[in-house]
Formats: sequence, structure tokens, C-alpha cells
Amino acid sequence: MKRISFNSYTLLFIMTLTTIISCKKEGNCDLGGDAIILTEPAAISNDMAVISCDILLVPCDAEIVERGVCYDLSPIPDLYDDKETKGSGPGSFVVTLSELQSATTYYVNSYIIVKDGTVYYGSETIFSTL
Repeated sequence: MKRISFNSYTLLFIMTLTTIISCKKEGNCDLGGDAIILTEPAAISNDMAVISCDILLVPCDAEIVERGVCYDLSPIPDLYDDKETKGSGPGSFVVTLSELQSATTYYVNSYIIVKDGTVYYGSETIFSTL
């Protein structure tokens, strides 16, 4: 009789496959978790800033219906502060913030909204205009 042996890679593969199969693509995602969104200022002047964003992970590959950045003069900006939207869907995007105050510190958060209405924020980025 042949014995079946599992190594740690096999077990990891089975657990990953089970997680992917059990994930719902619409509605609330049973897995929860956070999106991973990178936010970096790409260019800054006295009255504008170009912000580069990369969406790296969305729980359960949920459909992104809106994406953009929100910004404010205070930490932890959210959708109730100033915001610029930049379409929908996964991947990278660039947002230009204009009519900024010169010599001012801004706090920026990228965000996505998925089909079920859940909002995910990236990590906060801070920059100062010239």
C-alpha cells in the first residue's frame, strides 16, 4: 500500500486553494481583510501635486466601482474631506490635485469603493507644497 505524505508546501497550496474557492465575488466577502493600496506623491509644486496610486490587493477580488484620493490639512482624510475620483477598476492610477495652498502640508489617502459599498483606504501619505 502506497503512503501519501504531505509536506508544508502541499498543505499551504491546499489551504490557499480552499480560500480562493470559498471566496464570494459579489456581496459581502466572507474573508474580510484589507485592501493594499500604495500612495506616493509623484510631483509637487506650489499649488498642485500629482499622486500615484497602485491597487495591489482587494479582498476576494471584489469589483472596484470607484477609486481616487481624499485629502485634507488634518491627518486621516476620508471621503467627507476633499476628494478626487479617478474611474473604477483595478490597477494603477494617477490623480492631480490642483488649487492647493502653497507652503502647506497635506494628508492624502487613496481609496477604493467596491460593489457592495465597502470603502477601503490606503496608507496615509503626507506632502508639503512648495
